[in-house]
Amino acid sequence: MFTIPIVFDMIVHVKGECNVKILKITVSGFKLLENDFTINFLNRSKVTDKDKQGEIIEYYDNLFLPTVTVLAGKNSSGKSTVISLLDFVQELLFYGRIKYDKLYFREDHIRLEVFFTLGDKTLYRYVGEIHQPETGAYKKEQEYCIMKNESLYSRDYAKSYGKRNLDKPFEKNEQFKSNVHDTSLLHNLKENPIFLLNVTNVLRFWQPEKIFEYIKDFNISSELKYNILSLFDENIEKLEYDEKDEKFHFSMKGWHEKRVLTGKELGRILSEGTKKGLSLLVMVIFMLRVGGTLVIDEIENSFHKNLVENIIMILQDHRINKNKASLLFTTHYAEILDILNRRDSIFILEKDEYIACHNLSSKYPDRGELSKSNQFNNNTFKTLLNYDQIMALKKELRHEVSRIA
Repeated sequence: MFTIPIVFDMIVHVKGECNVKILKITVSGFKLLENDFTINFLNRSKVTDKDKQGEIIEYYDNLFLPTVTVLAGKNSSGKSTVISLLDFVQELLFYGRIKYDKLYFREDHIRLEVFFTLGDKTLYRYVGEIHQPETGAYKKEQEYCIMKNESLYSRDYAKSYGKRNLDKPFEKNEQFKSNVHDTSLLHNLKENPIFLLNVTNVLRFWQPEKIFEYIKDFNISSELKYNILSLFDENIEKLEYDEKDEKFHFSMKGWHEKRVLTGKELGRILSEGTKKGLSLLVMVIFMLRVGGTLVIDEIENSFHKNLVENIIMILQDHRINKNKASLLFTTHYAEILDILNRRDSIFILEKDEYIACHNLSSKYPDRGELSKSNQFNNNTFKTLLNYDQIMALKKELRHEVSRIA
C-alpha cells in the first residue's frame, strides 16, 4: 500500500507533470469482489459548460472524468477493498511487480483488465493474469506474484468517440515485453509514473520535519503557509523550521516569548485538526503539481466536513488545478454527498456473498425532491444498518444487562 512516507520519498524524483489516469478496471478473483467486478471512472451523464468549470475534468477533448469520486456504502460493504484494488493496480503500473499477499487471492490467480492513459492522447488496455508464487505450500510474503498471459493494447484517442473510445478496437502493442516471470511487461512503460497517493490515517504519518522540508521544496510562500495555518488555528503567530538544528520556532497569541521545540514537542501542542491540515496541505499541493489522484479512505476519520468542502473547492478551481488533479474518497458521512451536484461521480458498494459496485446515476433513479443525504438516510441505497439486526442486538443487550445485574 502506498503511504505518505513512501510518497514523500518519491516527491524529490518527480520532474514536471506526470498526468496519468486510470480510466476503468475489471477484475476477477480479487479478495471478495465479485467476478468481473468493474469500476469505470468516466462520466455517464451529459456534461454542461458549468460542469466543466468545476465538477468535471476534460482530460482530453470530449473525454471527461470527475474531479471528485466518492465510494459510499455501509460497514463491510467493500469500500476499503476497492481502495485496496486501486493500490494493487497502482503497484503493477508503477513498479511492474506486485509483492505477494495471500489476502489478495480468492482463487489461484487474479484476472485483470485496466484501461489507462499516460497523458499523451494514447489510450492503453492491459490484460493479464496475476498468479501466486509457485513455491509449493509455503509462500514467502517478500516474494512477487507471477505474471502470465499478459497483453498490452493501445489506440490513439479520437475526440468524436469520447468515452466510447474504450469500446472501440485496440491494436496489440508489441513495444513492451518481459522475459522475467515475476515482472510485468508494464515495468518500463513510463519512468516513475505517479498515479495515486493513498491516505488511510493522516495522523499516523505526522512528520513535521518532512512536511516543512517539502513546504520549502515546493516554494510555498510564507503568506500561503500562514493562511493555511490560520484556517486551523488562528492563534498561531509564528511557526518556522530551522533545518540546521532541526527545531521549530513557535509562538502563539498570549505567549510572552517564542519557544524552540522538537517535532515531537510541537506535535503535543498542535491540535489534531491543525496537524491534519498541515499534512493535507502538502498532499494537495503535491497532487496539484503532478496531476495525480489523492485517495482518502473514510474521509470523515481524517477531516471534518468544512475541510473536505475546502479541498473540493480547491480542486474544482481550474485556475489552481491546472494539471487535472482529482480526489477519490470513501465515506459513511451522508451529508458529504450533497457537496456534489452530479450523481455519476458517486458509487455505491453492496455486499451479499461478494462485493458489487453500482453507479448512483445508473442504478438509482434521481429523486430531485430529495437531497442525496436524505436518500442515503432513508436507505434508498441500502447503505444503512439492518433494522431487524439492530432490534435483535438491543434485545440481547437487555438480556445481558439483566443477567449481569
